Amino acid sequence: MDSQEIKKKIALAFEAVNAVQDKELKATAFGVVLRFLLTAPSLNQSGRRTSDSNEDTVRENSAGIALVGKVSPVLNSLSITQEQLSEIYEVDGDNLKLRVKIDDVKSSEQQRKLANVVLFGYKIILDLKEVTGSKLLSVAKDWDIPTDHFVKNVKSSEYLQIRNVGKGKDPIFSLKPGALTKLVESVKTLAV
Repeated sequence: MDSQEIKKKIALAFEAVNAVQDKELKATAFGVVLRFLLTAPSLNQSGRRTSDSNEDTVRENSAGIALVGKVSPVLNSLSITQEQLSEIYEVDGDNLKLRVKIDDVKSSEQQRKLANVVLFGYKIILDLKEVTGSKLLSVAKDWDIPTDHFVKNVKSSEYLQIRNVGKGKDPIFSLKPGALTKLVESVKTLAV
């Protein structure tokens, strides 16, 4: 990489974090974006990576801050775009938050839909196969969704499996094989 190309990437990184007001946050975001620009694989003319690797990618959260994280290789095989995902999900460190509320008449159905959508997001965005019950409950509480009998209600979902269930344990939720392709259409309906 020559010095001219490095200068261009530094300018791009400055431009990417220009709107951030907090100086510490701006410096951190600049470092993350610059690191990505300097280490990212080359892109073809359509903006796609030339390699199929599961490298770090930069994306922005709702505050416009660049985030680095794994993008699941499964995303390319599903009929959902990163733009649609960004309308539904927000990444907060190692946690995923919903930007939209899951509405339903019955709280048990609302809990099942929430679990399906959140597990879908964790798999596609953060490439996590398993999610603890406490993370799911946190998302439910953010939207004032009742959490009474959560595990019992969610257990009846045809797309989920639960292990580590018992009194005083934090259950671990995961999607069954093939569930991503079945859930993609219902998740897409949540995009604004």
